[in-house]
Amino acid sequence: MGGFEVEIDALRSAAVAAERAGEQVGAIDLAGAIAGVRAALPGSRSGSLVAGVADTWRWRINSSSRAAAEFGHDMAAAAHRYLANDEEAARDLSALQSGRPSR
Repeated sequence: MGGFEVEIDALRSAAVAAERAGEQVGAIDLAGAIAGVRAALPGSRSGSLVAGVADTWRWRINSSSRAAAEFGHDMAAAAHRYLANDEEAARDLSALQSGRPSR
């Protein structure tokens, strides 16, 4: 018999790990690491450009954090759907074997 099999517990674990990774990434403050550059280089071109770099880093960190969390949420939802579909199929097969309708 061909097909595929999903390890629902593994999918749930991966979902939790992705959500945690999103939280951990969101806590990274790369912009904070360069916060003092502008003041350290007053009037310089580098000093004035550092704010743009900090904004970009904040945006990328937030974006990556959200993406990982959303991916984890999607995996958790998929695990839930797989389990619900498996349970429904089991009920249908049981009803077929007993000769009564499942619904």
